[in-house]
Order: sequence, then structure tokens, then C-alpha cells
Amino acid sequence: MSPEKDFARTLRRGLARPFLSASVNLMTKCGGEAFFRLVGMRKDTDNYSLKLCRRIIVIALERIGDTVLLSPFLKNLRDGAPHARISIVVTSEIFNLIERCPYVDEVLIAGPTPKTARMSLPKIWAMKPDLVVVPRWDIDYHYSTRLAYLTGARWRATYSENVSPEKQRINRGMDSLFNLTLHEREPVYHEIERNLRLGRFIGLTGAPGPLQIWLDETDHRNAQAYLMGELKEVQPRLLVGLGIGASANKRKWPVDRFTELVKWMITNFHAHVVIFGSDADHAAAAMLAHTSNAIINACGRLTIRESAALMQRCGIFIGNDSGPKHLASISLPVVEISCHPLGGDPFDACAPERFRARGTKPSIVIQPTEPLFPCSDKCLSNDAHCILQIDVATVRREVANFLDNLQPDRFHP
Repeated sequence: MSPEKDFARTLRRGLARPFLSASVNLMTKCGGEAFFRLVGMRKDTDNYSLKLCRRIIVIALERIGDTVLLSPFLKNLRDGAPHARISIVVTSEIFNLIERCPYVDEVLIAGPTPKTARMSLPKIWAMKPDLVVVPRWDIDYHYSTRLAYLTGARWRATYSENVSPEKQRINRGMDSLFNLTLHEREPVYHEIERNLRLGRFIGLTGAPGPLQIWLDETDHRNAQAYLMGELKEVQPRLLVGLGIGASANKRKWPVDRFTELVKWMITNFHAHVVIFGSDADHAAAAMLAHTSNAIINACGRLTIRESAALMQRCGIFIGNDSGPKHLASISLPVVEISCHPLGGDPFDACAPERFRARGTKPSIVIQPTEPLFPCSDKCLSNDAHCILQIDVATVRREVANFLDNLQPDRFHP
């Protein structure tokens, strides 16, 4: 090892602890860039070209739905940088979903807090990344921008803090941590297209592809074994996936209305219903499942991939705006119940314009016809509010239209 490389390695090890414990603002003001240049991690940042990037990191500290919507971007990145080593940084919750992705060479896990996330930085520094990408248009609530800066990557790309007033307020100063920022607010795009537009900004040329999830035989075998264990000797005519949870309470249609809807499907379509969700949804799902032996409470009982494999045995998915909705949209028609009022703010995080189901099967979004006072162009409540205007009869009518047109082979799990 040359004296220069040995010095750089010693410097990285010796300064890692105090450097990682400092805030990004302090580092940028007090020599963060000088540190990275001293250890040979920034180099010349002029004349960016994707062809020069041999080590690429994607930081995606997102939820299930966001990660599913990222799959076309990851494929385009692999196609556009076939010789690069691509790593993706995710939370431990998402690892099971992404670990078999064929478009990345490595999956790194960031801890649930900025402090634990920074613990993985020495490994990232050893990689000496050329490019780090944060494919997020919206507000960064998950310290992705700080982590991107701390990777020491030569080029750092993301959407600008100026794409929305809220992001400009909450993520003020973020742009100073990046040297490739895409300034784009208009027009409104679905989040899949947002990701791909950032891809084109960094030099990718691929067209939008289908959403993907990467399952193996074990996932299918475990899902089938779980289903058969719950059904026992019963052979339902129709298996329906149900999603009663969501990341925000205002997105949750009341469980008693789901109960009424499920009873109607069991009576009129001889359906069995599988409720999908996390451990946090299990108690509410248990209340619903207690009303009929034709209801299976799978919340928190399967991995993400096993849940996706089980969804593929269903004929339709009905549920709130949630991660399971996006998982289901890969293979199923979806009936989504949304809290976002018709004609509401298309930039809002609940807006179907950005996050509606976008799989290969038909889907529909049922929305309140207008906001419920005092809300205006979005639901402002922390609890179920505008969504309460959607009654069971409306959802039942839309579900009936889907089921009447469902292919016969979807009626047999």
C-alpha cells in the first residue's frame, strides 16, 4: 500500500468517531469537504457522467409502497450502468422485500435512527462511491440527505428542496449537501414517473417498466402452506385480499364498514377474505376475523414476500392507501379507498395522482366527493375524517362491478 493510501486509511479510522457524531451543518461549515478531499473521496466533481460511476449507492429509507414503486427505477439504473457495482441502503423492515432484487449487487441496512445509520458509514467509505442517489421528490423525514452527504460520494443526486413550499421549509439547506439537484415542481407525476425523471436527470434512458417484486419458491411454498392451514378442508370460490391498515389514521376506513363489506362478499360471492398488514394491524383485524370463519387474519404472520405470494392467489384486493395495496397491484385488480377529496391538492402525499395503484391490472380509487369541514384541498385530520364520507354502499357497488367482470380463473386460489 502506498504511503498516501496508508495515510488516508489511518485518517479515516482515526477521525471516524468524532466525524460521525457531528451534525451535517457543522461539518459543512467546519471542513467536511476538506476532510473528504483529504482522504481522496470527493476528487474533481466537475464534468459529471454516468459512465464514470463505477460504484453507485441508492438510499431508499422508505416504506413498502415507496419501495415497490422504485422497482422500475432500479431496473433502469442497472440497464444504464451495467458495469457499476450498485448498492441500496434500506431499513431493516424493507430488507426482506428488496434482498432478492437482481438489479443491485448489495443491500445495506440502515438503523432506525441517524446514529445507528451512521454506524454503517465506515463500510461505505471503504467502497469509495462515485455516485449516491436519493430518489425522493417529497420531504425527507428519514435522514436520507444527511446519510447521502456522509457517504463521501463524488456526486450526490436528488430532487431539490425547492420542489414544494413544505419541503423548502422542512428540508431547508438540503441542496447544499448535493451537487446534482433536479428542480422540478410542475406538472404532477405519479411517483413511478418521478423516480424515472430523476433517472433521466442522472443519465438513464430506459422507458417505464412494470412494477416488480422478486419472490422465490420458498416464498410461494410458505404462502401456500399458510393458506391451506387456515382453509383446512374448505375450497372457497373466491379469495379476496383486504388491507385495513395504513401509515396514517386518516387513511383508515372504519373497521366496522370493512366488516359490513366483508359479510356482503361472503354471502353473495361465497368469498374467503385474507386480511394483510403488519403486527400493528393484527388486533383490529382480529376483531373483524371474529365475525366469520371465512376470514383469515394474516397480519404480521408472513414476511413481505410471503404476503405478496399469498396475494397472487387472490382474485381482487380491497383496501386503504397502504403498502399492501402497492404489493397487490403487481398482480391484482385493486379497489382503493382514499381519504383524499376529489379535486384536492394533487401534490399531497395522499393524492391518487401520485400514489394510486399502477400495476398491470385495472384499479379504481374511491374518494370523498368533497372535503369535510374544516379541511380544504386535503384531509388535515390526524384521525379518520374525510374518509368517513365514503359509505359501504358505494364501495360495494364498485367491488361488484369488478367481481362481475373478473376472469373465471381468478375465482379459484
